[in-house]
Amino acid sequence: MPNRKKSRKLPRQRRKPRHFNRMILPVLGLAVSSLVIGYAFISIRHTRTVNHPGAAGQLSGAVTAKEAAVLPLYVDARPLGAYLSGHIPGAVSISGSGGMSELKNRARILPQNRHLVVYDFGYNCIPAENIKKVLAGMGITDVEVFRGGWREWMASGNPVEKGESQ
Repeated sequence: MPNRKKSRKLPRQRRKPRHFNRMILPVLGLAVSSLVIGYAFISIRHTRTVNHPGAAGQLSGAVTAKEAAVLPLYVDARPLGAYLSGHIPGAVSISGSGGMSELKNRARILPQNRHLVVYDFGYNCIPAENIKKVLAGMGITDVEVFRGGWREWMASGNPVEKGESQ
């Protein structure tokens, strides 16, 4: 018998099947969208609905001192320029460009015994949530976030104040 060398077969390189992209991309898209929906559900579930007196027209006229003590104090989390161009009547702005230390200094002016409603431009509410956390760290716990924010306030036709609050 002739002495034959056995030919070694090289291992086949694994190639992605052509349909790989058609399989994996929808699965990844489904996974990402389910994460986003889950996060949105959790954030919605953990927020309380705020009853806004402006929607009922209570802010359109003068209020007595007794009524003012019951009404929430609105805290504007938007930049100062946005606040000056229009805000919820009676709202105070504690936003600034100085970072967290300036925010804490401005938050010291807020009353400790009053219900606070923090708002920003609306919907994602990240600045408002951050201010709520800072206030909680300072011991102010009667704070809610107005989820619809400035956009919902304007869309509802509620009263608007420009410039500094009186």
